[in-house]
Amino acid sequence: MVDGIELGFRINKESAKKAGDEEYSRYVLEVYAINKSDCSKYIYYRNDGSYSLSNSDNLIATFYVRNANGKRFTSRDAKLNAKDWWVRVKVTEKDSNGKDVTRLRDMPAGYIFRKGDQLRNQITVLVPKGEQPAVEAALQYIAE
Repeated sequence: MVDGIELGFRINKESAKKAGDEEYSRYVLEVYAINKSDCSKYIYYRNDGSYSLSNSDNLIATFYVRNANGKRFTSRDAKLNAKDWWVRVKVTEKDSNGKDVTRLRDMPAGYIFRKGDQLRNQITVLVPKGEQPAVEAALQYIAE
């Protein structure tokens, strides 16, 4: 539990995998983050004139599997990202006749990890035979 966010992982499936002359333990892991704090976590979008939101800005947590090798289309880490956060704003525009018209538009404000929300991701890892995954979690977001 870090800053009201519970981070964890669960082993969903375990099997043995042979690749060439080597044998590995193959795991399917589910990583998760649950916002158990008293409030939502907001990551405000800093507008530089464009309205495209970068996927790297919404990173909440990264899970590293220290003994995973990343071979044969498997992972060594997993990332959890916050959801897009949009707000309605009033904008004044010109209509086809040149008159000013006020309309409501949805605009990106940033990212949100709401109170009670759960973020999940599933990855497959290969670790040396007989070992369990050595998972480390790091909270990434910057609270505003």
